[in-house]
Amino acid sequence: MCSSHEIQATINAIGFLDEGEYFKGSDCLNALKDLTRYLKRDDPNEKNIRLELLKSDVLSNDLIPLLKIIKPKKESVLFDIVLRLLVNLTQSALNCFELKVPNDKFHYNVFLEIDSQLKRVKKSFADEDFIRVLSERINDVMRKEWQDRPEEEELILERILFLIRNILLIKCSEDDADRLETDINSHDNLILNFFKTDLTNHLIYMAHASINKKYTIHILEIINLMLREQSAEELAKVSENEVNLKSKRSQVEKERDIE
Repeated sequence: MCSSHEIQATINAIGFLDEGEYFKGSDCLNALKDLTRYLKRDDPNEKNIRLELLKSDVLSNDLIPLLKIIKPKKESVLFDIVLRLLVNLTQSALNCFELKVPNDKFHYNVFLEIDSQLKRVKKSFADEDFIRVLSERINDVMRKEWQDRPEEEELILERILFLIRNILLIKCSEDDADRLETDINSHDNLILNFFKTDLTNHLIYMAHASINKKYTIHILEIINLMLREQSAEELAKVSENEVNLKSKRSQVEKERDIE
């Protein structure tokens, strides 16, 4: 089992933020490989390494900003390992305990701590540039015909879908719960950036394209999670407003034709 000092030294080797700009460390790739190895050796009961990494803010301070500066095509190995770490560390507490809420006090406290740490960091994922990287990577793969897609790119696509699902599964923090109903919480901000970056359009296109059938269930789950905080009444109002808007546009176009 590696120590806290060893974990922190490894995190420091990944890189650093300076005035909002992230700089990769000279041993960045090896440091990321070490973190992957640490997680594989993590105690299945205590989850010490997972908790250490979540508490260290490696997601917010390193992995998210690092993914934003990676050139996916030129640095495919680096992109892949960062993506895999993001998927691993954003696993829900329930998933970490084989989809069962622990009964005993010790494991239940570990469960709650993982859940709490994920809630705390959720707002960091509502970053437009970060979401744009995922959106553009999906688009790059989808532009290729099925027979021209290497297996590695199919895996990248699947991991991105897993990451999006994991992020959406994280519930809002207590800070979000204290907001007014008219305020935008971290979940709303996340969805807003999905639309800004065309991620939503790419997901819908994927669901419709026959060559992407194996991803349909993942996409449906993502869409369900996107809408989970909206009531049926709110969705109905949005739909009604869109219909009215389209009707008005159609009427205006008809009037122009008559003129």
